[in-house]
Amino acid sequence: MRILVLALLLLSTNIFAQTSQVRSGLPNGVTIEYVANEGILISSGTDKVFIDAIHRPYKDFAAFTPDEQLAKIESGRYPYNTATLVLVSHKHGDHFSAESVAMFLKKNKFASLASSKQVTDLVGPLVDEETKSRITSIDYEAGGAKDITFGDVKVRFLGMPHGGNPGFDPNTMHNFGHLIEIGGKKLLHLGDADMDAEMLGKFDLEKEKIDVVFAPYWFLDSAEGRKLFKKQLKAKTVVAIHVPPKDSSQVIRSLLNSMPSAVVFSAPGEMLNY
Repeated sequence: MRILVLALLLLSTNIFAQTSQVRSGLPNGVTIEYVANEGILISSGTDKVFIDAIHRPYKDFAAFTPDEQLAKIESGRYPYNTATLVLVSHKHGDHFSAESVAMFLKKNKFASLASSKQVTDLVGPLVDEETKSRITSIDYEAGGAKDITFGDVKVRFLGMPHGGNPGFDPNTMHNFGHLIEIGGKKLLHLGDADMDAEMLGKFDLEKEKIDVVFAPYWFLDSAEGRKLFKKQLKAKTVVAIHVPPKDSSQVIRSLLNSMPSAVVFSAPGEMLNY
């Protein structure tokens, strides 16, 4: 009888401890879910962070948030009704939809948006005053950095100029990289940062002991980009994003030939767990 009572006490104590941990929001590992293009959802405990994940069809070179998933996000339905933070690297349509983000924020009263004024100025007119109070505009400066804490999530906003094709002026597009501390891990998302070793050197990222770096696929597919992973963008795991949907198989083969240890996100719902 004593053994049975002791066993029941141990069982109830264990259940109470687990329940208390869940209720208190203590991180229980980190899960990263791929959404589309450069979009990811990071979850740890009660914290959920969107980066570049809420956007509509834009151009055929970029994947977009799947229709069913976007509908759930815009209407604040499960499992996105508990997301706490939306981060946007820059205002291009394959990273961000002002209308979709505004709808999400209005439906989710616990969520905040933080980005450059180029992004927040597009969302602000679409929402009410209460929702505006949950929008933070970050001053952009190329090579500059700013730290902000949102609950248990620490974010360093890194002013990383947008990479440019011929005829494109990167100075007109404010691109933030994000160094995020969540659930005891450090994650770096580059947005569409330029492969500029001198500019990246201003952030001393090689000292950060980064667990995961998310980089546009062309970083992995060029000798210049691969040098950055060895010297400045050191991380335990390198994840390629922004993979074009039309040529995804060919691009993935090329990336894994260039960097066999890399992870490539190309299909919605792919996940990493830490």
